[in-house]
Amino acid sequence: MKRSAGFAADFEDAIMTMRDFIFKYATGAATGLFLVSGISGLALFFHFQPALFKDLHEWLGLGLLLVVGLHLYRNWPAFLGYIRRRTLFAPLAISLALGALFVVPTLSSGAASGGGGMARIMAGLEHASVDDMSALLETSPEALAKHLVGMGYVVTGPSDTVAAIAEKAGQPAREIIMAATGVPAAGAPLAPAN
Repeated sequence: MKRSAGFAADFEDAIMTMRDFIFKYATGAATGLFLVSGISGLALFFHFQPALFKDLHEWLGLGLLLVVGLHLYRNWPAFLGYIRRRTLFAPLAISLALGALFVVPTLSSGAASGGGGMARIMAGLEHASVDDMSALLETSPEALAKHLVGMGYVVTGPSDTVAAIAEKAGQPAREIIMAATGVPAAGAPLAPAN
């Protein structure tokens, strides 16, 4: 079946419109998402409001991958120039090597399957009581319980576990662990109230 010239023209116009859109906005979108990803990554690195930044960083990071793909499409001739001049290979190799420094030890220790490293520590902390956590955080069980209650969690005593507190709050245990780390150590000066 032969398509009409009208359909072909409309299709070509749609393709050109999409191409124009990519050429006009891909670099700006890549820059914006890079900034958001970088800032949220820094916040996560320094454990600043992880509950706020974790999902944002992960989801917009996926968006960044898509936009970087569009940016590569838009700048393909320049990208090929990097390949021809061989200026792409050293930075790419360094980036892959740095990534391997983090991934290889984790894979070889079994932590990726939940068998080692931070996964084991976090699993242990989920079953720790307020009393146990206070010793790790160099504070008293009473101060930790008061801190968690002040953040809106229900703590009935020093034998309450992180998992039980999380279940009552309807939150993952890691959120309780992160909240607990904000308690001042015994003898540390209290932060001024805002």
